[in-house]
Amino acid sequence: MSAMHRLLATAIFAYAGVSAAQWGHVTRCLNAPPGRLMCGNVVSDPFTLLVNVATPAAAVCAIVLAKRCFKTRRWPHYAITAILTFVATSACLAYEASIFGHYGLEVGRIWWLPWR
Repeated sequence: MSAMHRLLATAIFAYAGVSAAQWGHVTRCLNAPPGRLMCGNVVSDPFTLLVNVATPAAAVCAIVLAKRCFKTRRWPHYAITAILTFVATSACLAYEASIFGHYGLEVGRIWWLPWR
């Protein structure tokens, strides 16, 4: 397959990796022992940046990758894995936003979600 397919898939996998690292940061902060000074922005600001910048970029990569695969009528294993990884990672980020609500942390404005 072409190098463009691999580049798009790599961008999606990087999005998943950054999301996993951010989730690790959140769990460390939310499960920290009492008495440690920290504001909620330490948790919600990286999440908001990830959702507002990285998610749309990864969505564009997933759409372009799917269109290219439809056009060539070839679905290599890494393209399928990348698209499924994008869907799963985005679902996990939506779940993380709901967890923030349970902790009382306000998630900033997400520009591509008009109903928030």
